[in-house]
Amino acid sequence: MAEMHYKKQDYNIEQFDTWVLRGKLNLSPEYQRDYVYTLEQASKLIESALMNIPLPIIYLCEEGNGTYSVIDGQQRITSFLKFKHNEFPLTKLSVYEDLNGKYYKDLSDADQDKIDNTALMSIIIEADSAESKFDIFERLNKGAVTLKEQELRNCVFRGEYNSMINDIAASNKTVRKMFKAENKRMWYQEYILRFFALNNFTEYKPSMKSWLNKYMKANQFNTDTIQADKDRFNKTLSIVNEALGDDAFATVDYDKKITLNKFSATFYDSIMVAFSKFDRVKLISKADSIRAAINDTKFKHDEYHDACYAATGSRERVIKRILIIYNIVNSIVGDSGVESEERTFDPALKQPLAEKQNYICPLCGNQIVSLDECEIDHILPYSLGGKTVFENAQLVHKICNRHKSNNVKVTRVLESIGASDTYRMSEEKDIRGKKITMFTFRGKQHLVSHFYRMFQILLDEIKDIIPGKFEELADEEFKLTKRSIPYIKHTKEGMYNPYEVVSGVFVECAMDVNRLMAFARAIFDEFNLDSSEVVLTFKGNEDDDE
Repeated sequence: MAEMHYKKQDYNIEQFDTWVLRGKLNLSPEYQRDYVYTLEQASKLIESALMNIPLPIIYLCEEGNGTYSVIDGQQRITSFLKFKHNEFPLTKLSVYEDLNGKYYKDLSDADQDKIDNTALMSIIIEADSAESKFDIFERLNKGAVTLKEQELRNCVFRGEYNSMINDIAASNKTVRKMFKAENKRMWYQEYILRFFALNNFTEYKPSMKSWLNKYMKANQFNTDTIQADKDRFNKTLSIVNEALGDDAFATVDYDKKITLNKFSATFYDSIMVAFSKFDRVKLISKADSIRAAINDTKFKHDEYHDACYAATGSRERVIKRILIIYNIVNSIVGDSGVESEERTFDPALKQPLAEKQNYICPLCGNQIVSLDECEIDHILPYSLGGKTVFENAQLVHKICNRHKSNNVKVTRVLESIGASDTYRMSEEKDIRGKKITMFTFRGKQHLVSHFYRMFQILLDEIKDIIPGKFEELADEEFKLTKRSIPYIKHTKEGMYNPYEVVSGVFVECAMDVNRLMAFARAIFDEFNLDSSEVVLTFKGNEDDDE
């Protein structure tokens, strides 16, 4: 950032009000968030002014047309002006309690004058340094807990691509209808971005937040695909709406088998990304069958439910839920035909692939006798981003390849791209640097409560051994939660998740994760429980948030 030129000046509320009325002050430039102060926050601000408490500095920018835009201080200025124009009464004041319930017009002349004359110390970025306002905004807000991630992206990654996303959010009426809520804090924009960022979903790496940030950074100044991307989103959303209806992304109660009037981010990304891979005419022509199959999946498909409701930002679950929907649609409409040109493997790969597969065809399970009667197939189809590389190749009988289902083998795909983030507790696997997200028991139902008691014992043992913060957190954080209880009913086998809690607390506050697993296996052995029935889901060092 070049040397910044600025000046200092105090402006009172009356001055800001005059500027707004004259169009000289822009309270909502494109990088700013919406007004988010609560009534109580705004009231406390007014009370502070009445008490003559110094208020934080306001940052303004001189624009080339002689106006000012607010870099920082939008919430404070807006609160004062809303109160001055009698848009809300004061509430929950702790010092001037007699003013609770009063509007600006109800105040005494002296108190009104005090509000009008409240001076806000201002830093004005001069016109020749106007471009610096974005950098200043980022530096002032990057650590703010009240600033939503998409609001920050809107500033940091400003440009035509970001403007395109904002335009979709403002102009596409179907978005509001299918997202089931008002667009507060750039909520629409975040999920529109999510559709674009997951286009090449097999390359996704957690966390979702960091993935969206990387995508915006990479495409910040990309003007080549703006119109095509905009058209693709609008077209896909239109197709989904036409085929599945307004509740396409509505979450469900898996136990009661009812649809809820609430948006599901995981239903959204799996359906939108999968549908974008198919031809519109084919989708609409089979809409009834597709709708019935997807609705059935939402209520009855345990793997899809697991991928949509637990550790949803993990790589395995993101890829898995998209592939499940892709397979459903593909089984109904057939080959999507999006592959524009044939991609073939080098025949020299046949021998090493045969050796890798122990001369077994993965499609039929029978022995490969002649390499000449085999061909190399993509594990993940090229149309879904599958690369023509050894890791994505499988040697199959020609006749098997001709008669195989169009559907991709989800497990094989996850293995081929190294996306699995689960393993059985019985495995001796190095998971240093990982954070356990949850434990899942996949044994018989009558063992569920027994399994839960074993983990209670494990926790109690660790609490006795490891002093400090973990002991404080264990009773509070590691308990049967409302969110985990339904897992008893989710599968016939009795899938159970007793510790769906703050990610990583168990590991970080106890001991090295490898030692922890060895300790857990020892306890399971002592009580004759099969630790292979326990599946752990873990993640890397980045937060795996939604």
